[in-house]
Amino acid sequence: MRQATWGPGTYTSMAQVASDALGVQLERVRFALGDSTFPVAPSHGGSQTMASVGSAVHAACRSARTKALALAISDERSPLHGAPADAVNAAEGRLFIRDDVVRR
Repeated sequence: MRQATWGPGTYTSMAQVASDALGVQLERVRFALGDSTFPVAPSHGGSQTMASVGSAVHAACRSARTKALALAISDERSPLHGAPADAVNAAEGRLFIRDDVVRR
C-alpha cells in the first residue's frame, strides 16, 4: 500500500475503509487517487472526503464482497456451496462459514 508521509491521510483512511469492508488485511489494499480520469471529489477538509469518497469506497467494496460471496455459494466446487449468505463472513482475505471450522 502506498502511504504518503504528508497530507491529510487520504491514502491511509480510504485503505482502512476498504480493508474493513472487504475483510482483508490493510497491507493488501492499494488505494489510488490523483488521476484525472477518476471522478471528481471534494477537497480534503472537514471530513468531506471521508463522507463522500469514503462512502463510495465502502459501497464499492461491499458490492465486490457481495459478488464474491454469490460466486462462492453458487459454485458446486466451492466449500461454501449452498451455504446461506447470511452465515458467511469475510476476514483475513477469506470467506468462511461462521462457526464451521470444516467449511473454510
